[in-house]
Order: sequence, then C-alpha cells, then structure tokens
Amino acid sequence: SRSSLYYLVDFSGSVDVSAYTAMNVDLGFSQAQYGALASVAFTGLFAVASLFAGNFADKNDRRVLTAGSAAVWSAATLGTSIAATYEQVVICRII
Repeated sequence: SRSSLYYLVDFSGSVDVSAYTAMNVDLGFSQAQYGALASVAFTGLFAVASLFAGNFADKNDRRVLTAGSAAVWSAATLGTSIAATYEQVVICRII
C-alpha cells in the first residue's frame, strides 16, 4: 500500500530521535501524556467520529464534506503547530 513507503525512509537523521522526543522537547510533557495523546486523543475519538461521519457522508454532498473536512483538518494542524501547552495540543488533536 501507499503507506508502506513511510517505513522505507528514515527521516530521523539520528538514532535518538523518535516521535516522543521530537514532540515533547518544547512542551515538556511526560511519556504517559504522550501515550494518551497518541491513543485516546486521536485513535479513540477517530473511531467514534467515523461512525457518524459515514452516515453524514451518505446523506450529504461529499464534495462539500471533503472541502469542509480539509479546512477543519488544516485549522487543527495549524493549531497543533502553534500550541504552547499539552492541553492545547490535545484540543487540536481532538478536533
């Protein structure tokens, strides 16, 4: 699949770099907070939201839904990039 390509490229440039160390350097959150962020704040809410999104997509114009989803995702990504605290990151990830 297309995602397999991501496993073939090493973007780290160093053995010590991981998603945890790169993300918490400036924000200073713990491994437990990172675990919650990577699991519940994204995966759990994504699974629940998918149930409603599928029904919504069946009943509405998918082009509008796609454009709206891209706009919300872009805003959440921007918010995550400028977040100054762990709580702000969580809120942006939930969106």
